[in-house]
Amino acid sequence: MKIFKVGLFFIMLLSLSATVYSQGPVLVVTEKTTLQTFNNQIKLIGRTSGIIESNIVAEISGRVESIQTTEGTKVTNGQVLLSIYSKPIALLLQAKQAEALQADVQVQLAAERKARSVQLRKDNLISESGLDSAIAWDAIQTAQFHKA
Repeated sequence: MKIFKVGLFFIMLLSLSATVYSQGPVLVVTEKTTLQTFNNQIKLIGRTSGIIESNIVAEISGRVESIQTTEGTKVTNGQVLLSIYSKPIALLLQAKQAEALQADVQVQLAAERKARSVQLRKDNLISESGLDSAIAWDAIQTAQFHKA
């Protein structure tokens, strides 16, 4: 009985394959093709984010005056992203520059006083303690200049 079933299965398989392979050509309809260039762009709907994101921190604090970029814009190193109201910062910078100039003048005056005191001591016109005082004053002014 098993041989009969296996034989019947092969006969049915052969008859099916004969009908499939004996069919004539079949008409297939396709759409017309057009030549297009690929721009390496994919249009997406939704929100995309970069692989690498960076937090940006300003060196100074203040009120934002203007923003030169928008979200998603590609930026380069050194590009200005925004402007901060700079009037208070400019005044502070001028004050610090004036302090540095004043300290430089103090150091120059102390050096001139020291040189004059050395010459006066050589001429024996001031005491040793007067020379020591001028040397100490020069050292103090120089230390304050380098501290600022």
